[in-house]
Amino acid sequence: MNRQTATVITAISAVVALCLSLTCCGFGFASLAGGGTYQFGSQGGQVPPMAGIPAICLGILVWALPAGLWFFLVRQKQQQ
Repeated sequence: MNRQTATVITAISAVVALCLSLTCCGFGFASLAGGGTYQFGSQGGQVPPMAGIPAICLGILVWALPAGLWFFLVRQKQQQ
C-alpha cells in the first residue's frame, strides 16, 4: 500500500467519523437539554438528561479511528 492510498483511506474514515460524531453529539446535547423522549410499546416518558453524556463521549471517542489510521498508515509512510 502506498502513501496516497493510506491518505485516501484515512480521509474516508474521517468523513465517516464526522457523520457518526455529529449524530451522537447531537442526540447527546438534545438529551442534555431535556428534549429526549422514548416510547416502548405502551410505556413512554422523558429520557433523563444525564443519559446524553455517554452519547457525547461516544461521539468524541469515534475520532480515535481516523487518528489511529493516520498514525499507523500515513505516519509510517512518512518515516520510510
